[in-house]
Amino acid sequence: MQWEEVRKIYPNQYVKLQILASHTEGNTKL
Repeated sequence: MQWEEVRKIYPNQYVKLQILASHTEGNTKL
């Protein structure tokens, strides 16, 4: 599934996933 599809189908979940993803990415980068 592409992020574009997820964003269209589940806008609310997409936002939550994006926040979680950014947190995990930030943690791994640090």
